[in-house]
Amino acid sequence: AACKNASKAMWKDFYVAKWNEISTLSNDWVSNSRFSNNYGLDKIVKVKTITIDKLIEMYGKPDLIKLDVEGYEYNAILGLSQKVDKICFEFAEEEKENIIKSCKYLSQLGYNKFGYIEGDEYLKEPDVYENIENFKLFDILNKDRKEMWGMIWVKSERKISLAITSYNRDEYTISSFKNVLDDDRISEIVIC
Repeated sequence: AACKNASKAMWKDFYVAKWNEISTLSNDWVSNSRFSNNYGLDKIVKVKTITIDKLIEMYGKPDLIKLDVEGYEYNAILGLSQKVDKICFEFAEEEKENIIKSCKYLSQLGYNKFGYIEGDEYLKEPDVYENIENFKLFDILNKDRKEMWGMIWVKSERKISLAITSYNRDEYTISSFKNVLDDDRISEIVIC
C-alpha cells in the first residue's frame, strides 16, 4: 500500500470489504463514505506500506501514476515529492477536503493543469484541463451528497520562452508568428 511515511515502511490497518474494490486504509472512508453501511468493512488485516517516492527509486520514474485507493489518495500523494508526467487519482465527493488538499499539494510540486472525468474509463483523459485556481470540480462537489465520483488528472505544462534572433527572424511568416502568439505554453517572446 502506498503511504506518506517517507523514512521507512510501516504496518497499517487495511479494512477489507465484501467487495474488494472498496477495501481501504482510510478510517474516514470506513466510517463516512457512501460504503460505510452494509459493505462489511469490518475485517482488518495488517499491510506493509511504501511511499510512491520509494517505488520510483526501486522501479524508475513512470509516465503515469494512477491511484485508486478508496479515500486514501491524499495520504498516498503525500508520499510523492517529485514530478512525473501525469497523475490520475480517484475522487469521491464525500472526500472533498482531501481532494482539494491533494490538488493543492500537487500544485506545490509544480503541476499546473487539472482535469477530471466522472467515472473511470481506465486511461481516458479529460477533454479540458484548467489551472488550480479555475478548477471547477471544487465548486461542483458536495460532500454530503455522496454520489459523484471519478478520476482527477494532473499534469504539468512547461512554459516556453522563445527567442527569435536575426538569424531566424526572416523564417517566420505572419501566420506562423500568430500561431506562436496564440500558444498558451509560450510565456515570453524575445525578438533580437
